[in-house]
Amino acid sequence: MGIGFCGSRRQAHWDSKEYMDKSITKKSAAVFLILLIGILFLFAVYPLRLFTTTATLTGEGTILAASDPVDADNDAGDYFTAQYSHLDTLETWVEEVDQDGTVTLRLFHVKSDGSLENLAEEEQALPGEKGFVSFPIDVDTVPGDTYIYILYANEDAVFRSGYESVSIPDREDAIWYQSGFYHDTGVDGYAVATRLHYRIPLPKRTSLLLMCGIALATLAALFLTLWYYKKPGRNRETTVFHALRAVVTPPATVLTVLGMIAVFPLRIYDDRPLDCIAYEIGLALSWVLLMYGFWHKRSDQERGKNISLSHLLIILFLAMALAASCDYMNAVNDLIHAYAEYRMLLFLFLVILLMGRLSGIARILVPVSGGCGAVYAIWYGLSHAVDSTDPEQGFKNLILFVLGAAVTAGVMAVTATVTALFRTLVGARKHPDDPKTRVPWNRPLVVIFAVFAVLLLFFRNGRTWMGILVLVSALLVLRFLLWEEKNRWADDLKAAIALQFALTAAFSLVHRYYFAWVYSRFSMTFHTVTVTSYYLLAVSALSAALLVSKLPALYRMKGRPFSEKLSLIWKETLFFGTTSSYMLMTVTRAGIGGLVLLVLLACLVGLWDRRRVLRPLRGLLTLALVFLITFPCVFTLQRIVPVTVRDPQHFEEVEPYPDEVNRHMRPDSRWFMSVEVLVRDIGDRILGGELGTRIFQHFDWDQTVLHYDTRLFAMNDAPAPVPSFVRSTSPLLAEAGQINTASTSDLENGDYSNGRIAIWKAYLSQLNLTGYESMNAVLPDGSLAIHAHNTALQLAYDCGIPTGIVGLAALILLFAFAIRTYRKRGGWYALFVLLALSGYLLTGLVEWIFQLCNPYTVILLLAVLPLFSENPCGKRQSIV
Repeated sequence: MGIGFCGSRRQAHWDSKEYMDKSITKKSAAVFLILLIGILFLFAVYPLRLFTTTATLTGEGTILAASDPVDADNDAGDYFTAQYSHLDTLETWVEEVDQDGTVTLRLFHVKSDGSLENLAEEEQALPGEKGFVSFPIDVDTVPGDTYIYILYANEDAVFRSGYESVSIPDREDAIWYQSGFYHDTGVDGYAVATRLHYRIPLPKRTSLLLMCGIALATLAALFLTLWYYKKPGRNRETTVFHALRAVVTPPATVLTVLGMIAVFPLRIYDDRPLDCIAYEIGLALSWVLLMYGFWHKRSDQERGKNISLSHLLIILFLAMALAASCDYMNAVNDLIHAYAEYRMLLFLFLVILLMGRLSGIARILVPVSGGCGAVYAIWYGLSHAVDSTDPEQGFKNLILFVLGAAVTAGVMAVTATVTALFRTLVGARKHPDDPKTRVPWNRPLVVIFAVFAVLLLFFRNGRTWMGILVLVSALLVLRFLLWEEKNRWADDLKAAIALQFALTAAFSLVHRYYFAWVYSRFSMTFHTVTVTSYYLLAVSALSAALLVSKLPALYRMKGRPFSEKLSLIWKETLFFGTTSSYMLMTVTRAGIGGLVLLVLLACLVGLWDRRRVLRPLRGLLTLALVFLITFPCVFTLQRIVPVTVRDPQHFEEVEPYPDEVNRHMRPDSRWFMSVEVLVRDIGDRILGGELGTRIFQHFDWDQTVLHYDTRLFAMNDAPAPVPSFVRSTSPLLAEAGQINTASTSDLENGDYSNGRIAIWKAYLSQLNLTGYESMNAVLPDGSLAIHAHNTALQLAYDCGIPTGIVGLAALILLFAFAIRTYRKRGGWYALFVLLALSGYLLTGLVEWIFQLCNPYTVILLLAVLPLFSENPCGKRQSIV
């Protein structure tokens, strides 16, 4: 097979171990490293522009008048236009102090709808005489938008602000005043004298000089390196892997030591002994695992497989499709939904194109159909394009571009699939006895899903996504059945899921704060822990299957050194340990309970042996040990890395971060997660009976939220919290979608369904044969439910009872074939499919997850493709 849409028969292979063991000279390795470091520094200067400087903007500089007294009843301030994207410091001039005291500055952003967004509030002492008062603002601003700052005198303080002209001087560092005001009344022609200090990227000239300096330093390092290795005997041969190991080990060791010193004795991240001990253990274990990965003696089983370019692209596109489905679940408006959905379709269509070689008439029809699709997409895009000067309008044009690409790829995928099917049918008619023309399809499964697809199309009730789901699913199944290399699908999908999860975890480690209050249930890159939990359940099905399938071989290695045993499973250990650790950090009963059930099922099914009845128990203990080793690493890194990087990414619409976190963030702030709060949350929510709270109180752990910012609640019109002890189930948390719709009384009355039972009754009572256009059933109190919190029930409500019954029957039949496949074939992939289906059925009992762009649905659709074939996994596989 060649590259799918090119039709080439040439093979391009890549073997990871062969490449890593390739011999190179030390001089070549050093030259490559120096060039790489130099290029990275150049990119840091431009285009990334990570180095910054300060731009100070001022007015004319002449104080023309003093304001009336600013006291407890009268305020003063300015309207101004932001000129850069980050305001570090704001200084305001005080012309006269009548009574000593403090002054408070509040900064507001005037949003497009005219409402005010409170960005910052700072209190500073008045000067002894006239002069500037400096307020550390540290907020992101939108250039061109209007901002207001207001000065308030605290208690008995009285002062007068100094006015300067509102006119803008003819110079680059001039502040853009709009108007000053005193006690809500504009002061014509005047503004309170102000200096704004913005943090900006280095100017072009400075950046160019710095880049020249970096280039000269790189050339000097290259010269010294070449001179050093001129001496005979120094330029010996090494391997790519050894060179990489030599490069990574020193900085990793230094960073670990510095981190451990920062934890203790410096206590930068926390001053509580228990947390310091936990972080020290986590850092030490992380270093040990990293060093083992680089320094252990690799076994033959770690050798990589030859991968053609087409399979590498399939892995990449599958990972990008999964990432797009995750973005869809995080979308907060229709534009972002559409952008994510079109990206996912584009990558899935590209995968379909790569599944098989184009031959015969397809070599002509596929490019021609793609060209026609591209012409239509361009015409449609140009006719619907909007003015791109507005960022939101420009985003709409980007969506049109992605839609056009998806349409073009979709037309090509349909053409390629239809021509391949036609060629196969013609070949089967001409040569009925030729096994190459026979498509081994699973008739019962194909038939019931075909019936389900027809029902979805007829009773979709205006839901476009159901039609698209049927189209994509049909193309995937047909293309897979006609594919000559379907036996590589398992490895491709495994690599894609692992790659996408690794990128998700890496982003979380760098950009997502781990909170102890308000958002104590960690949601990774999602804005709700519910989505996080079933995403992790799907990925954990793979990680558990991979690890459990390796355990029998591990148990047979009696008498072998421990390092040799560990080399067999260390990658699977890290994978499963990371997914299960993040699952615990979500503190969701459904997610953690589902993971426990999947682990039990994996050990019972994958390790059952009549001669060794205790082997499943041994497997459970092994997986528990893996979790205990990796959880301190994940917990520690997630706690300290983001607050060290200080570049948080959050969903502002549903995650209004505390003011202290947005500005002047301290790594040891009590806002961030601690061991005792984690124990409290797990004890209360997972174990029940307020066990965590009782432990919390028994050990007299700190129940005061130090530096707790009540303005967070004031800005969201929520009641101010009691500062002594704040539960993580706050009203703001409910607004953010972090908890279910049940009230506290539901749990107190023993309703552990979080109100789902009442919702299920409402949906059941309103079912009919054809379904509804709206997915929202009417609850007893007259309000509308968001969804049914049950996949089968929601499907029956949306598309009618017959469609719901057939859909559930199809899923059960799929589960039955997964069991049969595992019993006949064995292997990690069959176990993964069985676990993924089990998790889907479990999650579907309490959540609505059947949707085109739901990550679990996408993973399951891709995972079960082999079941539609009579020979899903090829030959009988070893459990290893």
